[in-house]
Amino acid sequence: MHAWRDQIMFGLAIALVALIFMPLIPGLFWAMSPAFHLSVWQTLWVDPQWKQALLATVLSASIGTTLAFLFAITMAKQLYPGRRWLQLRQRLPILLAIPHAAFAIGFFFLVAPSGWLSRLVALLSGWVMPPNWITVQDSYGLSLALALAIKESWFLLWVLLAVLSEQEITKQMTIGQTLGYSRTQVWRTILLPQLLPRMGWPLAAVFAYGLSVVDMAVILGPANPPTFAVLIWQWLTNPDEGLQAQGSAAALVLLGLLLMMVTLVRFVWQQ
Repeated sequence: MHAWRDQIMFGLAIALVALIFMPLIPGLFWAMSPAFHLSVWQTLWVDPQWKQALLATVLSASIGTTLAFLFAITMAKQLYPGRRWLQLRQRLPILLAIPHAAFAIGFFFLVAPSGWLSRLVALLSGWVMPPNWITVQDSYGLSLALALAIKESWFLLWVLLAVLSEQEITKQMTIGQTLGYSRTQVWRTILLPQLLPRMGWPLAAVFAYGLSVVDMAVILGPANPPTFAVLIWQWLTNPDEGLQAQGSAAALVLLGLLLMMVTLVRFVWQQ
């Protein structure tokens, strides 16, 4: 009975999504049609920027997603259940409401070579000039990955809040602690095996955002070349029709990369 109900609900969800996106398909086809020419792909392949840009994007998205998951799980393991977990639940909407660009600007001012952290160290160490360190806008997007990890960990915590609020999960945590298991043992043997399958799509959403983010990448990501998403945005907004077509082809590359990574992770998980 439950299986039939789940299938019906899944079918209704697919139908609603199709109803929303069906009117967009003709416009999407018109926008992407220039990318269906072989010459556009040949031009994209010989472009000197896209390989380094794609590498920075893949690294920042992958590292950011992994760290965001580790941050969220670590915080949940330390705080759940208890008073501090309830306090986090009350304050989490405020953290989620912070715009990504505003967070990126604050992060830039914090960790830049002449930022607030360096100024604090300068007061204690007597620095006259900021150190010659690359802490933001590095070539591989590592500072962008760290900022994405912090910001997206709040989203994953919001997902965990919903899952851990279920009565069955709370009961299992209580029973495990009553039987003398430590918090770490309960999380490792009871909670994580149940949470990981349910975190799949939220993690895919975080990875998709990391691949396609533009505003945070402009502020914290590499500049020359930029990340792949920023490069696509520059091409698509260029008045040159050739570059617009190149941007459409690059967007398809980004979409294919997302589908390939999601399929690969799903295949590995099922083994």
